[in-house]
Amino acid sequence: MFKFTVIAAILFITTAINVIATVISWRRANSRFGLYFAVGMTGITFWTLVSGLDYAAVPISLKVFFAKLEYIGYHIALIYFLMFVLSYAGYGSLLENSFVRAFLWIVPASNVLLAWTNEWHQRLWRGFTRSQFGDNTVIFEHGPAFLWVAGTGYLLIAGIVLTAWLASRRGSEYARRQGRLLFYGSLLPLLGNLIYQFQPLEFDGVDWSSILLSISSLLFLWALYGTRLLDLIPIAREKLIESLGDGMVVLDTQGRIADLNQPAARMIGSAPQRLLGRNVSEVLPFTRHFEELYTGREVRTELEIGDAEKQYFDVLVSPLFEGKATVVGHLIIFRDVTLRKQNELRLLQLNQAVEQSPMSVIITDMDGIITYVNSRFTALTGYTFDDVSGKTTSILQSGQTPVEVYRSLWQTIRAGQVWKGELLNKKKNGSLYWEDATISPVLDLSGRMLNFISVNEDITDRKHAQDELQKLAVTDSLTGLFNRRHFFEIAEKEFAKSARYRRPLSVILFDIDFFKDINDTYGHIVGDQTLIQIGRTLHEMGRQTDIAARYGGEEFVILLTETNSEDAEIVAERLKRLMAGSFIQDGENKVHFTASFGVTGMSENAPSESLDRLISQADQALYEAKRTGRNRVVCYR
Repeated sequence: MFKFTVIAAILFITTAINVIATVISWRRANSRFGLYFAVGMTGITFWTLVSGLDYAAVPISLKVFFAKLEYIGYHIALIYFLMFVLSYAGYGSLLENSFVRAFLWIVPASNVLLAWTNEWHQRLWRGFTRSQFGDNTVIFEHGPAFLWVAGTGYLLIAGIVLTAWLASRRGSEYARRQGRLLFYGSLLPLLGNLIYQFQPLEFDGVDWSSILLSISSLLFLWALYGTRLLDLIPIAREKLIESLGDGMVVLDTQGRIADLNQPAARMIGSAPQRLLGRNVSEVLPFTRHFEELYTGREVRTELEIGDAEKQYFDVLVSPLFEGKATVVGHLIIFRDVTLRKQNELRLLQLNQAVEQSPMSVIITDMDGIITYVNSRFTALTGYTFDDVSGKTTSILQSGQTPVEVYRSLWQTIRAGQVWKGELLNKKKNGSLYWEDATISPVLDLSGRMLNFISVNEDITDRKHAQDELQKLAVTDSLTGLFNRRHFFEIAEKEFAKSARYRRPLSVILFDIDFFKDINDTYGHIVGDQTLIQIGRTLHEMGRQTDIAARYGGEEFVILLTETNSEDAEIVAERLKRLMAGSFIQDGENKVHFTASFGVTGMSENAPSESLDRLISQADQALYEAKRTGRNRVVCYR
């Protein structure tokens, strides 16, 4: 029934090698692609065993039976080895494709079914004849279905060979070495099958593919022991992009380095080929403290390296899962965050500078909604961030800044330009304050506007000082009336207007009678109080259009617009009576005083030559009032 042959002996030896490789692969099948390899090796072992029995069997019927069993082992080996190399090379997602899954199972099953039902249809094998090569060699005469079986078989083998070839050209040198062993091991049976199809007639019946599997088995065994194929997790090179600045290290379940990119090697300070296969704790001592490294949890930490010039690295250790729960290794990513840390420090310094700035700072979005205020803003306005967050800057408007100012402001900043100006705003308690505002758009790297930032200086005191200076420049500090210089600035304009439009205009010039005696008798304080009292009287009884000023010393002048000399004389008489009835309290003494008035006017029919001329006429009338007894009104005629 069986006869010992050389070919059978070679196949039995090959089977023994495959048994060893299969046992090793099953012991290390701790991942999905490891399981694929173990099942594939089981199929190969079964294939070589029944193939050896086929060549040892003498009856043709027994040979056909073993040939049918070969179909089972052959197709199991092809299916699972294709699934293995696809997963190994990083194409495991193809196995999720429904078409691929259907092809991998339906097509091989149909081929096995054709072999086991051949007696009924004889479409795979039409007959069997003894070969010239020996008594135990039989030629299988192929039927029309053999083209389908052979074609699909070659397609599966070609997929294995091509994928193994791609894996041998990517990844680290260590991973490429593993890929080359897989490529050569899968290529040899393909070459053997091609020889079987086109060999000379004297070798008909000899299937060299199963014989060459003996060499393939040695290569697979080398891959298992020499390169620890199923210990180290192959990661496709596209997952370790060399152009990235991040260092990336792949570990197996024992913590050995399976792969790494050049940035990682530079950070560690050694050539990649010297690091492969070494335990990570030997080259990265800090990983000894990662107790979670083998617990399936993610670990993130930050390293500070160097003394004088510090470097900072973010280290992320992530478990690599096969399926949902099986940890098959770890990925360590080193990220140089020195620049980020430096930027964070600068940002912290900037934040402290902004918070401690004497300027109030407001940041808004593009619609003017407040997103940030500093502590100075709160101290100045009384509004906290919670008070103004999500609200527009209109909450600060006092209603006294012209609308045109705000319109110009928004047009400027929305055009991407800086706006500078002064705003009169309102605090939370309702009081007003002045700000010198500089509002700028905040741009991203592409030039797109993201926010607006307003840096504001409280200039309330300065504005008040300016107002005081302005007031001092135009008013008399003692009486609060306009001073002589400002009086002439306004009076000249009013005189020109009255002359142009032939409108009446009058001037009253008066001084205090015997003012020197008041100063000499009661002192300058009483004299000053007298002047203040006159200034108060003029403020109270004067019209808004009248221009009253201290002309000099104890002398005062009033310009009355739209008033002829007769009406001005009436005004002067009333002032005379008010002053005559007034007094200054000096202790128990009541200091009374009077004044003399000179009045002149310009009518629409008789315009004066100049304002000076008009003042001169009033002065002449005043002189006449004093000459004729004082405490009287004289109108220039």
